[in-house]
Amino acid sequence: PDLGGDSGKIAAISAFIFPAAALCGAIHAPLRWIVADHLHHYISVGALVLAAATYLRGRPERKKALFAAAAAGSVVLALAALDQYFFTLDATRDLVREEMSRGVSYSPAMLAKLYDDRVFATMTNANVLAGFLLLSAPVAVVAAMEAGKKISRRAAIAMAVTIAALMLAVFLLTKTRGAFLAAVVTAVFAVGTGRLAKKWKMLVFAAAAVSVVIGAWYIREHGRGFSSAAERTGEFRRGDGFGRHDRTDIVDRRRGPLGADPVIEDD
Repeated sequence: PDLGGDSGKIAAISAFIFPAAALCGAIHAPLRWIVADHLHHYISVGALVLAAATYLRGRPERKKALFAAAAAGSVVLALAALDQYFFTLDATRDLVREEMSRGVSYSPAMLAKLYDDRVFATMTNANVLAGFLLLSAPVAVVAAMEAGKKISRRAAIAMAVTIAALMLAVFLLTKTRGAFLAAVVTAVFAVGTGRLAKKWKMLVFAAAAVSVVIGAWYIREHGRGFSSAAERTGEFRRGDGFGRHDRTDIVDRRRGPLGADPVIEDD
């Protein structure tokens, strides 16, 4: 793409900011394979962004088709998450209980994930799904509205509201605290830098503050609480987050100590 234009600059920044952010976690990292895995992942994300920008620069008429495909994928993913919440998780738990009664063993991490009600669909975990929805939900809502306009204005509104409700429901089922806060901050930033009248901006700011308070109360009383977040904050306050790890006994069950070759264990 033309990196001199606005769209090119956005694509270039998006492509390189993720690997740069991942490098922050490499400071005195105790396991080198974690750094390598994250860098590989974010570099591939950046490459995808640049590939999409290059494709659209050469074929600008395909922009609607590309966004429609992204919107359709996010809707399918959201439906898979609902299926997981209402049907698949219970069926999988029943299967695991049956296998464990026959002597099959599962790792504590696997069991913890299985008995957690947070949906993750086909993603690695609920945090990844929530982050994906933050990016893809607006695209899906706009695509639904554009498709509905071909029928009628009422159909456009109905389709947009339906997709928005679907995405919001799945987003809440991820129970991801960081993604919820990111959504509020993004909304405040977008409105604050927009062209809305001052009274509407103040209304959005007030709604965001109320949302944070209600969300914090719900998380503490009915959700996952803040214990893990407090622990991470404590680590960085003590310097553990970016401190030097002198321990040599840190072992990952799959990869071995300190980024060594994977440990092969007999079943």
